[in-house]
Amino acid sequence: MAHRLVFALLLTLTASAAGAEDWPQFRGPTGQGHSAEHGVPLEWSEARNVLWKTRVLGSGWSSPVVAGGRVWMTAADQGPEASTRVSLRVLAFDAETGREMVNVEVFRIRNAGFINLKNSRASPTPIVDGDRVYVHYGADGTAALTTSGDILWKRELLYESEHGNGGSPVLYGDLLIFSCDGFDQAFVVALDKQTGKVRWRTSRRRPWSQAYSTPLVIRVGEQDQVVSVGAFRAVAYDPLSGDEIWRVSYPDGFSNVPRPVYGHGLAFIATGFNDPSLLAVRVDGTGDVTRTHVAWTLRRGAPLTPSPLLVGDLLYIVSDIGIATCLDAKTGTTLWQQRLGGNYSASPILADGRIYFLSEEGVTTVIAPGSRFEKLATNLLDGATLASMAVSDKSIFIRSGTHLYRIGSPAARRASIEVRPALLREVQQPAADVQTIFDRAVTDFVNGRIAESVTGFDNVARLAPRSAPQLWQRGIALYYARRYQDCREQFEAHRRVNPNDVENAAWHFLCVARSETVSEARTALLPVGPDPRVPMSQIYALYRDTLRPEAVLAAAGDQPEAVFFAHLYLGLYFEVLGNKGRALEHITAAAEERYAAVGGYMHAVARVHLGLLQRGK
Repeated sequence: MAHRLVFALLLTLTASAAGAEDWPQFRGPTGQGHSAEHGVPLEWSEARNVLWKTRVLGSGWSSPVVAGGRVWMTAADQGPEASTRVSLRVLAFDAETGREMVNVEVFRIRNAGFINLKNSRASPTPIVDGDRVYVHYGADGTAALTTSGDILWKRELLYESEHGNGGSPVLYGDLLIFSCDGFDQAFVVALDKQTGKVRWRTSRRRPWSQAYSTPLVIRVGEQDQVVSVGAFRAVAYDPLSGDEIWRVSYPDGFSNVPRPVYGHGLAFIATGFNDPSLLAVRVDGTGDVTRTHVAWTLRRGAPLTPSPLLVGDLLYIVSDIGIATCLDAKTGTTLWQQRLGGNYSASPILADGRIYFLSEEGVTTVIAPGSRFEKLATNLLDGATLASMAVSDKSIFIRSGTHLYRIGSPAARRASIEVRPALLREVQQPAADVQTIFDRAVTDFVNGRIAESVTGFDNVARLAPRSAPQLWQRGIALYYARRYQDCREQFEAHRRVNPNDVENAAWHFLCVARSETVSEARTALLPVGPDPRVPMSQIYALYRDTLRPEAVLAAAGDQPEAVFFAHLYLGLYFEVLGNKGRALEHITAAAEERYAAVGGYMHAVARVHLGLLQRGK
C-alpha cells in the first residue's frame, strides 16, 4: 500500500540511516563475513523468496557489494575475438528493483592472454565509500569512479600472474591498499584514494610466486596492522608506511586465496596450494614469528579458496571439496566435521544468527552456530555460484554465472521499508528499539499471531505518534482483531498521507461493513485520487457497487501482480457480502505461493485470511 509513497522518502536517506546495514566491501562491513541484519531469509528457491532476479551481461566472479541503495559488481565483456579483446566494466543495480543503473567500461584489454578456467577477468570485489567506488582488476588496472559512473582516476601496476586477478583492495583512511603477487615481482601497495598516486610500495621477500588474497586491517593494542597473505609467507605491515611488523613463513604454500580473519589475538591464515594448512598466529610479535607465535596449525581440511568465518570462540571453515569443519578458535581443537556436498569457492557468512555456506553448484547450506552440527535448511538456485554472498536490508544478494539475485521475505522487507523513514525522523527513544518492535509486530502478523501483532503496532503508534497515520499495517491487524472502529480511524488517518490509495479506501470499507452495514460502508467510502495500478480503479468501482466482479479480473489480464490484487480484494468483498464460497475461492487463489513475490506483505494477509476462513472464523 504505502510503498508507492515512501519510496520517494527513501531517496533522501542513506541505506544506513534507514536502518539497513551496507555491505560495502568483500566480506562485509568488517571484512570478516559478519552481518548485523535481522529478518534475513532462511529458505529460498527459484520460486520462493526471490524478490528479483536480473540478468548480468559479461562474466565475472567479483562478489556483490551493497551501499546507498545500489548493488555493485565488476564484469568482463569479451568481444568477437574472444581471447584477445576484453572490456573490463563496473556495474550497478538498483537494490529495490534490480534495474541496471550503471554500466561503464573502465579498462580495455587488447591482447588478453589465457587465465584459469575457474577464474574470471573481473574477480576482485569493488569497495564503495560514500560517493566513490573503487574497482580493481589485478594487473589489468585499478580505478576510482563516482557513484554516477564517472571515472576519476586510473592506475596500472604490472606484474605477471598465471591465473588472472583475484584479491580485492581494502581501504584504510585515505589509502587504498592491495597485494600484487606475481612470478616476476610481488609487492603490497597503497594508493592515495583521491588521486590514485602511489603513497607507499613494499616489495615482498623472495622467492616470489602467485597469490590472490585480500588484505585485512586489524587493531592490535594501540597499533593498526594490515595483514597481507602472499606466497610462502604472510606479513603484517604498518598501513601508513608499509613497514613490516611481523611475518610468518610456510615454505611450500602459494596461490593463496582466502582472506584472513582475526580474533582472540590471533590471525587465521590459509597457507594455499601444495601443502594446505590453516595457521593461528599471535599478532603481537615482531620480525619472523614462525617459530614463536604460531599458536596452532590445522593440516587436514584447510580451505584453498573460501575464507574462514570466526563466530565467538568457534572458527568455521569449508574446504573446496565441501567438508565443513568447526574448530575451537583458541586451541585449534576440531569439534566437528561434516560433508556438505558440492564444491566451494564462496566464503561463508554469518547473518541473523545463522551461518550460510554457498557451493559452486548454487546450493546454500544453512547451519546453526555451535559445537554440534545442526543443519537448518538447504536452498538451491540455478547456475554456478563462485562469488560470495552480500547481506543488506533483510536480504541476501547472490551472483550466479548469469544473474544477480535478491533473496528476501517480501512481507517483512516491504513492511519494514515503508514505515522506517518516518520513525527514524521523529522517535525520541532509540530508533532501533522502535524498529525492533515494528519488525516483531510484522513477524507476529505474518505468523497469524494477531493479538500480539496489534499490541506491537499499538506500541509503535504510541512511541512515534506523528508517524502513526502511516501504519496501514496496524489498520489491517486491527481489522483481524475485530477492532473495527479503531481500524476505520487508522485508515481515515492514513488517507491524509496517501490520498490516492485505493487499498486504503477498500480496508476502510471493510471495517465499516463489519461494524455497521455494507450499505453504510458504500456511503462512507473514502474518496481517492488517481491510483494508476491495475486493477485498482476497478476495485474501487466494485466497492462502490458500480462495476461487476467479473470486470475486475478481466482488467487484471495476465499480469501476476494485478491478478493477485484482484483475487485478494474480490475475496474480501465477497466475504463481507456473506458469500463464503466465492470468498474462499478468491482468497485461496491469492494465497498461492506463486504470488508471494508480487504480493509482498499483502500476500501474507491473504495467507492469514485463508487460515481464518478454513478454521471458520
